[in-house]
Amino acid sequence: MNNVQGSISPGMERDTVLLGMSFLNQLAIEIRGGEMVLRLPEP
Repeated sequence: MNNVQGSISPGMERDTVLLGMSFLNQLAIEIRGGEMVLRLPEP
């Protein structure tokens, strides 16, 4: 993804990632076997 706005929140650990809905709404989201799979939507 290009030109995605983001911010870093104090207190978040290095391996913690927080993705906002403005970003997630651009992806196809699927839950498989207890894991969230993010992929680009098909054209």
